[in-house]
Amino acid sequence: MFILRWILGFVVAISFVASPELVAEDRHPPVNRIDVSNQGAQAEAGMARRLSLDDIVAPYGCAMAHCDPGMRDLSIVYGPYAPSVTALWHDGSVVGSFYGLGCSSNTTTAVCSLTKESDPSKPSLVAYDALGSVLWSSSLLNGMAFTSAPMVANSGHAIAADDSRLVHFDDLGGIVWEAEVPDGVPVSPNVTEDRIIFVATAFGPLLAYDFDTGSLLAELTLEETLLLDGNPVPGQFHTTNTAAIRGNRAYITTQFYRSDTEEELPYGRLYAVDISRDGPVSAEMTVAWFFEFRGLSGASPLVYDKGQHPVIYFDGTGLLPLGEYDPHFFAVEDLGSQSNLLWQYQMSGNAVASAAQDPRGGIWIYTQRTRYLVRLSQMSGEPVQWIDVDALVREVGTHTPSSAITVTGSNPLKPLMLLSVTAYDIPSSYVVAINPTNGRLVWKYLIDTSADLTGVPHGQFPILLDPVGNPITVFSTRKNGVWALGMP
Repeated sequence: MFILRWILGFVVAISFVASPELVAEDRHPPVNRIDVSNQGAQAEAGMARRLSLDDIVAPYGCAMAHCDPGMRDLSIVYGPYAPSVTALWHDGSVVGSFYGLGCSSNTTTAVCSLTKESDPSKPSLVAYDALGSVLWSSSLLNGMAFTSAPMVANSGHAIAADDSRLVHFDDLGGIVWEAEVPDGVPVSPNVTEDRIIFVATAFGPLLAYDFDTGSLLAELTLEETLLLDGNPVPGQFHTTNTAAIRGNRAYITTQFYRSDTEEELPYGRLYAVDISRDGPVSAEMTVAWFFEFRGLSGASPLVYDKGQHPVIYFDGTGLLPLGEYDPHFFAVEDLGSQSNLLWQYQMSGNAVASAAQDPRGGIWIYTQRTRYLVRLSQMSGEPVQWIDVDALVREVGTHTPSSAITVTGSNPLKPLMLLSVTAYDIPSSYVVAINPTNGRLVWKYLIDTSADLTGVPHGQFPILLDPVGNPITVFSTRKNGVWALGMP
């Protein structure tokens, strides 16, 4: 998820230590579950009216964090494909989403999670139609709602979270159910094949909820005791990224947090966790395997479900836990009960946004304050395409990618990439659309020239369709509200 590390300064200060020898004292995978049998009647009623996953997250328009459970950042519906676009509407009455992903869409309704900054009366969740009318808004969630992108169903229902609760809203903003978040800061809900809402948290546990009732079915803290210079170090692995899901297995990039000194170490793990129901009112979460690397990880993992085994793509700041700083993108195969490193690609700096899947094949990545988007082969990790965004923008200042990448269109002959590009030397920020098949700019729109760049979009670019079917991209900004761009 595109959330820079300083955001979590709201929760706890992050620090690093040197690189002494550190090994796991106990590598037995943790298992945990919660039995909520007192809610059995309600849960059994929910199970009886099982609906498709589309009733939890819509398949079109980019309806959740990174568009789908696999974190592909791929919207099947096309974005505006025209020589130019204009601002169709702008809601400046809301604050923005800081560095959160912001908005999600089922093509008819866009729901945006927002910060309240210092004004508790501001809404933390707003639902818009394509014309910019507010369908409903809510101040129920607190100012930490921006850390999670909403999930939007075909019906217009939405699931969103802050650091104290997970809430299911109906299409009018009414509360279907409200569940407690026992600890940590949720980083965007996801959903399993068994219709369990899965929430990974920063500085807290992994959580599994029943979609129909909101019952907390299982809770798992990735606790570990490591040996540091021969001394046991207690703590837990936690995440600041959205978990990717394939079927009933979640993939979470984590880093180790010492509970004794409240320090975060550059010790990373990619966890594969199975979430399975063992009855109508309880579930079980079990660690299948983990892969170790040097943290932190700036990108949510992407699951590419091609070939014999699923492959998970993610970044780290080095090859070995507590090793030398040496940023890489990794491709790790899921072999079921173990993992296999498929390839590693050395980067010039830290990744700050998740990889986005290209419908032609490959994944798009970039590193912090670089001019280039790079498409890597999903099988070999070799660069197969470079795009210099500064050369495309051709404006004063050095423009570099500054948001999540949303790829729109399922036709491999005509995909469209949407993202923001920002110059920090001579402040200006644009939303751009790029045709990756030829590397050319389709359109650009100037969104901000303020000295402090408060209007920069850092999140994703979901798609709405207006009443006659024209595509609109809607997005939030850091502190300048929500915008919609479309054809004039």
